[in-house]
Amino acid sequence: MRPRIIEMLEERGIGYRLLHLPEHAYTVDDVVRLAGVERREVCKTILLMGRESGGPLLVIVPGDRRMNIAKIEEIVGERLRFARPEEIKEITGYEMGALPPYGHKRQIRTIVDRSLLEQERVNFGSGRHDLGVEIRAEDLSKITRFEVEEIST
Repeated sequence: MRPRIIEMLEERGIGYRLLHLPEHAYTVDDVVRLAGVERREVCKTILLMGRESGGPLLVIVPGDRRMNIAKIEEIVGERLRFARPEEIKEITGYEMGALPPYGHKRQIRTIVDRSLLEQERVNFGSGRHDLGVEIRAEDLSKITRFEVEEIST
């Protein structure tokens, strides 16, 4: 079955390259090893939950950086926690470790780290652990809405 996120790229006329992985990938290290891509090009797509509001927030940072949770909490105005695996599946329709930056069950507020958009290309999960997707970083904004902030160290 063709992943929904691939159909979305094709509908918008966005060029892409599929990364067929010989094993299942669950981490940035797995993707770098199996796909032979650079760590900074791999998107870490992280679902956070508001501690007070309970609302989801998607955060995307390059694979070679760490998200700055204090900075993100300052931006959104509340304390955050990592979503549990069952919450990720329920909210997005995808499993942890294969979460794409778009194409979820519903629109989710998304913040992308500014440094990610400085890359020529980015790689992200397709919703499957054995398949990644690569696009030009500048095309990410043609697929989904997001805020750009400096949220990594």
